[in-house]
Amino acid sequence: MSFSELERRRIERILSQYCQARVPSSAKDRLRLEHAVGEDWISVSERRRGADTSGQWTRAELLRLRFDVHSQTWSLYVPGGEGGWERYAPVASSTNLEDLLEAVGGAPSAIFWD
Repeated sequence: MSFSELERRRIERILSQYCQARVPSSAKDRLRLEHAVGEDWISVSERRRGADTSGQWTRAELLRLRFDVHSQTWSLYVPGGEGGWERYAPVASSTNLEDLLEAVGGAPSAIFWD
C-alpha cells in the first residue's frame, strides 16, 4: 500500500515542521534533521557536520514510523542490530502520527535525543 498523494503531502508537511522545530537556531549550521517517506513508512535521520576541517556531514538513522493499513495505526521503530529496525515497545501504536512524534520527544533515556 502506498500513501495517497494528499496523505503524502500531509505527512511531508508534518515531518518538515517537526524536523525544523527540533533543531535549535544556534545549531542549524552543524545539525539537521531529515526525513524520508516510503510506501508505508517514514524515517527521520540526524545529520551532523564533522568537527574536523573537511566539513563532512555524517548521518545517523534515528527512528522509523510504520503505518499498518489493516489497523490504521502508526508504530515506532528504532535502529536494531545488523541494519534492521526493532519495535520500540515503550511507546504504544497510535492512529495519530503527531501523537507518536510527540512521544518521541518525551522518550526516556535520551534514546532519540541527547
